[in-house]
Amino acid sequence: MQALRIDLRADQVKLREYFRKRVAEHNAALHPLQVGLVSVGFQFDQSGWVALYFDTRRPALWDGEWTVHLTGNTIEHPTWFEAVDKFCEGEPFEIIDLAGVLRQLSVQSLYGQSVDAYFSQLFGTFILDSMRTFVAQGIFSTLPKVPRCPYVVESLPGGFTWPSLNEYGTKNIL
Repeated sequence: MQALRIDLRADQVKLREYFRKRVAEHNAALHPLQVGLVSVGFQFDQSGWVALYFDTRRPALWDGEWTVHLTGNTIEHPTWFEAVDKFCEGEPFEIIDLAGVLRQLSVQSLYGQSVDAYFSQLFGTFILDSMRTFVAQGIFSTLPKVPRCPYVVESLPGGFTWPSLNEYGTKNIL
């Protein structure tokens, strides 16, 4: 049986297009308020998706507001859920990281971590690295935002959060 495979390079291409689309939609809607916080949320354990939410409240707060705005604001990643689900059933799993390195994953490769903790870190780090790349590429440059607009990356139900509370507003600026 061939192992399930996720290619994060291909997922990053899809994610980049989704982020571009969301920025264009926000700009086209002529929102009168500037974005005060960009929230990126994701899930892999009940279904696979990534959400991008632009918080225009005054003040924009890092309080999980993005979770009530999922409808129409997600890109599906069903292979994430499928792969994790099969992995939990003992089936082989392969992942190609952003550098093109193929890794074989097994229960032994978790080194005592829970499945949720391992995959929260794996997908969270992928999204964070992608977000940093997208920021550097200027994908958010046309977004009307407050000066030093922060961004956050979080998993639902909470196995990955970036930045830490004491780094908020210092390392996560668009």
